[in-house]
Amino acid sequence: MNPGDQQHQENVERGQVSTHEDERAYQVVFRAAAQPPRVDITPGFADRVMQRIAAREVAVGRREWAWLIAGMVLMVVAAIVSMALTGFRFNLTFLDPVKGLVAMGIAMAFLFHWIDRKWIRPTSV
Repeated sequence: MNPGDQQHQENVERGQVSTHEDERAYQVVFRAAAQPPRVDITPGFADRVMQRIAAREVAVGRREWAWLIAGMVLMVVAAIVSMALTGFRFNLTFLDPVKGLVAMGIAMAFLFHWIDRKWIRPTSV
């Protein structure tokens, strides 16, 4: 705030008679800020606002799911087309030396998951 504005504000706060246009503007602003705002809310206003918010959230959620599914479908189609055009074949020979370890790891993961569901955190009925 520049010194002139600060001086005008101090004059208005002290209640001095304003002769300057800026001081009259400060008075109008201070008078408006001193009064509480008028609030005329009809009954059920908050409920209507919440219903609108909930409806928009549902619409946005549906739209996001639609874009997610469209993107996934597009990625699968692009992968199939690129595999067909390039003649790609799966070649997993790098797994030959560790096939047993991979299979044991998968089996252990399923076993631990089953133990967790059965005894550690059983689901309530």
